[in-house]
Amino acid sequence: MKTFFTFLSLAALLCLASCDQQVVNIQSGGPRNAISGIASPIQLEYDTTTVHLGDYFLDLDAIKSIKLDEQNLQMDKDGVVKIIGNCQKSIAALLVTSGGNEYAIPVFKSRMLPHSFSYKPTSANVTKVELAGSVNGWNRKATPLVKNGEVYETQFVLQPGLYQYRIWEDDKEIMDANNPNQVPNGLGAFNNTFEVGDSKAKAPFIISSGQKDALIALTQVEPVDHAIAFFDHEVVPVHLTGDQIHVTLNDTQRQQDKGTLRIYGSMKDLRSNDVVLPIRKGQVVLDAAQIERTDMRKAVMYFLMVDRFHDGNAANNFPTQDPSIHPKANNLGGDLSGITAKIKSGYFKDLGINTIWISPITTNAEGAWG
Repeated sequence: MKTFFTFLSLAALLCLASCDQQVVNIQSGGPRNAISGIASPIQLEYDTTTVHLGDYFLDLDAIKSIKLDEQNLQMDKDGVVKIIGNCQKSIAALLVTSGGNEYAIPVFKSRMLPHSFSYKPTSANVTKVELAGSVNGWNRKATPLVKNGEVYETQFVLQPGLYQYRIWEDDKEIMDANNPNQVPNGLGAFNNTFEVGDSKAKAPFIISSGQKDALIALTQVEPVDHAIAFFDHEVVPVHLTGDQIHVTLNDTQRQQDKGTLRIYGSMKDLRSNDVVLPIRKGQVVLDAAQIERTDMRKAVMYFLMVDRFHDGNAANNFPTQDPSIHPKANNLGGDLSGITAKIKSGYFKDLGINTIWISPITTNAEGAWG
């Protein structure tokens, strides 16, 4: 029985093979078209979002129009599109016309909110106030507060949530005595907190629940007030009825050998979980064995650092000869021969791994620095 492995590097696919192993390239479901694979959703930023259409389309010259919420967008010579502001609904579709066909890419509305923070120091003699917290990686130098009358202020743009912080006055760490909201910090003390938006809002939740002919049903475990579905790169009609979401495939989609149906829901601006359904000849796949090995969803991935993994050929080892380098920080000799040897030994098979993601293939640096 042959074993199939897919190799991924950060830069490209690495194709290796041995007498009883075969390497295959990962492919996405659906027919060949202007987009390579299934388009990843675009997450909008608070004010301006930069979209590189070259990340989606192989031929930028074939793109004729771009729209979001019925507004025409412009692409520059490098394939860059600037989206100013937010979309109207929590989930939308960027519609791109290329080669005479329209392609829909999911777009997620930004939930980031402006938040003003102010602090009144413990004494009028304080000359510097800083904040360290979950908003800035606990780096007080990242958020200097500016004095405005009797208080010190700063502005944030944050996702809804509960944020912890502590105050530094003239390089001394203290609690914010003006704010009674606090939580234990796990170190025997407390951190102050502030809330942005509604941190306790319950997210909607949807699950697939059945299919009858062209209609695919989902259940709203937690309710939604908006839903949108994509079959590969086409928007599919969606109807909300009671606690159900009904998605209807057209005849062309049902006749397609394979495709991917993605459904997103939301309540107000809070997005639900994503539901992704592989489709074969119009039917939802219920048995994982029906999914081709070349489909990314079939991958059970193992990431490895080549130099640190396994030394398969000691003849190509060139550690830096410098006594100041700790042995564990030196080149350890791992190589592609070592990876191949581990494949042949059944190491990955025993772990249930079928896809290997390796570190970028580069020339090892020689010498010591620092």
